[in-house]
Amino acid sequence: MKDQVRGKAEEIKGKVTGNRTEETKGKLRQQVGKAK
Repeated sequence: MKDQVRGKAEEIKGKVTGNRTEETKGKLRQQVGKAK
C-alpha cells in the first residue's frame, strides 16, 4: 500500500513538472505495490 501511495505521488509530481522519468518511476512503483 505504501508503495502505491508513494508511486502515485511521484507520478503526479512528474506530470506537474513535466518530468517523464519521475512519472514513469511513479507508475512502476505503483505496480510493485500492487504485486506485493
